[in-house]
Amino acid sequence: MSTQYSEIPKRFPVEPRWDREIGLDMTKQPKWNIPDIVIIEAAVVGHPIKRATNPHHPYTPDEIRKEAIECIEAGASAVHFHARTDEGDPEGDTSEYIEKLRLIIDPIREKYGDNIVIGGCNVLPTFKEEEALIKTGLFETSPANAYYWNHSKLLQAETRMMQEYGVKPQIALNGDSDLNRAKQWLIDPGIPEKPLYWIYLPSYTTGSTPMPNEFAMVESLMWQIRRIREIDPASVIMICGSGRASSYLATTAMLLGVHVRVGMEDTIYRWPHKDDKLDSNVRVVAEMVGIAKALGRRPATANEFRALVGLPTR
Repeated sequence: MSTQYSEIPKRFPVEPRWDREIGLDMTKQPKWNIPDIVIIEAAVVGHPIKRATNPHHPYTPDEIRKEAIECIEAGASAVHFHARTDEGDPEGDTSEYIEKLRLIIDPIREKYGDNIVIGGCNVLPTFKEEEALIKTGLFETSPANAYYWNHSKLLQAETRMMQEYGVKPQIALNGDSDLNRAKQWLIDPGIPEKPLYWIYLPSYTTGSTPMPNEFAMVESLMWQIRRIREIDPASVIMICGSGRASSYLATTAMLLGVHVRVGMEDTIYRWPHKDDKLDSNVRVVAEMVGIAKALGRRPATANEFRALVGLPTR
């Protein structure tokens, strides 16, 4: 042996840092506080996206219902609906909007009963029209939007009204400033009943938290979850796999122990680093179910979802 190596010390000059009999004992490491169940909600169709950017987007009640049933069969805990015109625009006539929702939802209820949670959008021209929709009982959950263009009195009235009819308000945030509005207008006055149920919709093109790359996505997501937990640690939080961030955003949310909404309402993309378009809602729902299982989680049942957010089980 060369003399230059003769003074090299032994690898373990002292006893190893673990027990020789049992080896390295990782049982001392505590389990993480990640829930077993994850709500996976399918947002089948919304109002911002049209076939000009994704030719696969569903428009008609039959198309929307077919997509929703496929998602339920794939393991979705819940489905979320809007109604569209045949041209893909938001349905502006309230009676038509409600009738189209019935064409979508009634056959689903007949087929699945209460084994699926159904939610949808109640943003209509007037508060009276919104109340008419909520009174139908079609929805179990619906967003209470803390957008910058919403009025505090309207947001408060919508939240109270939904609760009066047994609908759980989702405190909807698009950007960081929405959280402050939600706190001032809803939480501080004590309007939403606990547990608080939040939904975060970042990465849209306007009015929402930008996520131009993976680092921005992770930082923004962690920031928002931490701020919500500071307001109320017991909050139920759902993250939309929206915009370019798409499936990466939903996957990161599941890693962080919160819940996800995925589907063609919120994005046209399968992945943030490619231009592949979503060709169906069931594709991303099935992928999220698989990812949840790979992470040791499983999709919540409808009654587990209801129990989490404070709705009566059925």
